Amino acid sequence: MNEIDSKIQNYWAVKYQTLSDSEQQLLEAMLTQLEKCVFVKPDKDHPVRAVEFAACLNVEPLLPFFDNPAIYKDFKKIAPRLPPRIRFFIYYLLSRETSILAAYREFSEEDAKMLGFDKKPTYELVREFMNERIGVERFPELFRLVITIIREEAEKRGIRIGERIAEDATDIRALKHDKEAKYSGYYNEFGYKSDVVHDLEHQDLVLYYRPMEITADEGQNLPYAQEELLALGIKPKEWFVDTKYATYENIACSEIRGIHLKYKIPKGWKYNKKGEEQEIKRIYQKYHNAPDFVPGASIEYQLKYLYERGEIEAVGAYFRNRRMEMVPEMIREEMGERSGKTEGCIGRMKTCTILDRRPARRGWKEIERICGLTFLAHAFAALICLQHGVTENLGNITYII
Repeated sequence: MNEIDSKIQNYWAVKYQTLSDSEQQLLEAMLTQLEKCVFVKPDKDHPVRAVEFAACLNVEPLLPFFDNPAIYKDFKKIAPRLPPRIRFFIYYLLSRETSILAAYREFSEEDAKMLGFDKKPTYELVREFMNERIGVERFPELFRLVITIIREEAEKRGIRIGERIAEDATDIRALKHDKEAKYSGYYNEFGYKSDVVHDLEHQDLVLYYRPMEITADEGQNLPYAQEELLALGIKPKEWFVDTKYATYENIACSEIRGIHLKYKIPKGWKYNKKGEEQEIKRIYQKYHNAPDFVPGASIEYQLKYLYERGEIEAVGAYFRNRRMEMVPEMIREEMGERSGKTEGCIGRMKTCTILDRRPARRGWKEIERICGLTFLAHAFAALICLQHGVTENLGNITYII
C-alpha cells in the first residue's frame, strides 16, 4: 500500500468512528448488499427478474424521505432495517402484480436474502411499510424525490434530463358502479385519466403525472407541470403537445419561460392581428406612466412585461403567429416524432404496469394508487440503471419480468 492509499484509508477509518452505532450498521448493510448485487442491464436477450433488479438499488439517497416524524418517530433506530424494505417496495412496483399480497406470495426465502433480509419478512411487515409508512398520499412526494435523484445522477454522467419534453393524457377505465367516475364521449367509457409528461430522448422516463377526472381539461396542467419540473432543477427547452394544450395562455406561459411550445396548426386557426409586433408595441405604450416602463425596450422585454400584466392573448398570439409562418413540412416532422414516441411510451406503460389492469376497487384513491405505482416503477427503473452507469432507454421496464 502506498502512502496516498494509506492516508485515504486512515481518513475513512476516522470518519467511520464518528458514526453512531446505528449509522455504522446501516453503512455496513448497504455496502454488503452492493457487494452481493450483480447488475444486468435488462434487454431482449437478457430479461431480468424484478427482485434481482430491485436488489441492485442503492437506497442511500432515498433515506431522507423516511427521516420524517410523520413516518417514523425514531428514524435512527429503524434506519438500518429500511434498505431491504425499500427494495421490496421496488420489487413490488416492477413485479406487475396488482396487489402486495400477490407479489408477496411469489417472493421466496432466497429472494428475501437477495434484497437484504435475514429471512422472508411477514406479509404484515411489508404491507404496513408500503401502505402506512409510505402510503398513497406520499407517492407524489416520493416521485419528486426520485426524479431529483435521477437528474443529479444523470448530470454526473453529462446527461441533461428533460430538455425535450412531450405531454399527453391517457385514460383509465373504472369499475362498474364507480360513483366518482365520469363518462367521456371521447374515450367512450366511464373512468378517469392521467396527464403524463415524459422525456422525448428517454421515452419511458416520466417526469410528471397528475390523475384527473376523465372530462377535465388536461391543457390546464401544462403551466403546473412546467413549474414543477423547473422547481426540480429540470430546464426544458422544447415542449411537444397536441392542440388541446396550445391555448394562448399556455403558449405565452411557455415562451416567456424560455420553453418553445411545439404543436400542430389546425385548419381553422387564423392569423391574430393582436400578435403583430406593431400591436405589441402599441399595447406596451399604454403602460408608459408605470414606474417600471422602459422606453425603447426590446420586443422580448415588452412581451414579458405585457405577460406579467395579464395581456395574455396578445403575447400568446405573437408566438402563435410566428409558428403559423413555419414551413408545414417542418411542423409535420416535429409532431410525427412526438406522436410516435408518446404513443409508444403510453402503450408500453399499459402493457408492462398495472395502468391498464382492472382496478382493485372503486373510487379516486384507487386511481391515485394506480398512477403512483405505475410512474414510480418507471422512475425507479431509470434510477437503478443510472446508479450502475446505464444511460440509454432510461425508464424502460419491458424486460424486467
